[in-house]
Parts: sequence; structure tokens; C-alpha cells
Amino acid sequence: MNWVVLCQLAMVPGGWIIVHLLSVRRERRSEWRKLAHSAVADVEKIEELALGYHKAENRNIEMEEEILKRMERLESKMVLLSRTLKSFDQNSMKKFRRAITMKNFQSNEFKRQETTSQILKNIMARTTLIIEQLYTAH
Repeated sequence: MNWVVLCQLAMVPGGWIIVHLLSVRRERRSEWRKLAHSAVADVEKIEELALGYHKAENRNIEMEEEILKRMERLESKMVLLSRTLKSFDQNSMKKFRRAITMKNFQSNEFKRQETTSQILKNIMARTTLIIEQLYTAH
């Protein structure tokens, strides 16, 4: 056999390896994107629950527990995502939690919040920030 045939024989497995590695990389990215989209859906659901909670006439302990449970799950997901999405700021999650739970939450002095209240505006702003970060992180 001459050297041309040997080169051709070496290129076939080499090309297969490169294609395989690129395919695995694409598949992993796809999985991370799915996880990020799932996190966005979780953030939106928590926002919906939190806004409903703060707009309610009375304190709802069951809803507080539901919001906290969902926040814990989301935070676990975000820790995983932040390992891969280097540009995601973990402090955004802390600020999101604070916006929801800092004032008027788990309080015996619960007050119904109007649509223009600062609490509701903070929750919506933090939600938007996290969603933007998830969609633009790489």
C-alpha cells in the first residue's frame, strides 16, 4: 500500500471521531438549553404565585410554603446552570428571593398590595432580569 491509501484510511476514523465529538457537544448544549427554558418557566410560575400572594386580601400560609418550595427547587436548578452558563449572576437569584420574601411575606402584619406597590414592581423587575440572563447566558 502506498502512503495515499494509508492517509485515506486514517482520515475515515479521524473524521468519525470529530463528527462524534461535535455531536456530543451539540447534544449537551441542547440539554442545558432545555434546563434553562425549564428554569424560565419556573421563574414565571413563582412570579405568578408571588404576585397573587401579595395581591390577596389575607395572608395565605399554604401559598407561602408553595412559593418557598418552588424557590428551593429553582435555586438547585440555577446552581447547576451557573456551573455551565458562566455569565449567569447567582446574585440575581438572591435578589429575586429577597424581592418576594423580604417584606410582607410570612408576616402577621400582612397587607394587600396594590398593583402599583414597590413590592410588586421589584418582583416583576427581578423576574425580568433573571429571564434575560438565562436567555443571554452562554
